[in-house]
Amino acid sequence: MKRKTVIYVLIAIFVLWVAANAQEWPSTEHIVAKIQAELNLTKEQFAKVKIIIDENMAKRQKITPQLTQGLTQAQSAPLDSELYTNLSKVLTRAQMSQWNRILELLLQEDPSAQDAK
Repeated sequence: MKRKTVIYVLIAIFVLWVAANAQEWPSTEHIVAKIQAELNLTKEQFAKVKIIIDENMAKRQKITPQLTQGLTQAQSAPLDSELYTNLSKVLTRAQMSQWNRILELLLQEDPSAQDAK
């Protein structure tokens, strides 16, 4: 269970990392482009991941329209869990492994994220 919690925190950090220095939530296109660059998605995966990210971001924006307001861990955890589950249905094991490595690297680079862990 602890591993899942860490993964959810990492997903949240990834979304926030993509939006670094932004006042508004990042666009789905921006996030998916970053994922595409790192995971080399197929066209089919790209389309599915775009839908997953778009739905997830819409839910986040509904809770808090401005990124600067942030989400609490209680608000973010179910969204992170859902995102991870949905992505794992589309991405290969190798891509999910790469996704997790990216998130871990981001956690290491962001000292404030260490507190969330």
